Amino acid sequence: MDSFLDKHPYWGWVKSGLPVPFDPESVARAIHEAETGNAGYFTDATNDAYDHVVNMD
Repeated sequence: MDSFLDKHPYWGWVKSGLPVPFDPESVARAIHEAETGNAGYFTDATNDAYDHVVNMD
């Protein structure tokens, strides 16, 4: 099981403890980005948006 999870394109995101959006639009985009090999770009963009909201002065 651990080997399977370690290969999942979004497992690192879940392990990081950062919020993961599960609304239908975000899930559809996550699937698309994983299929096109851009999962890292999607997680980075989502995490950056979260950081911006949290750290907004």
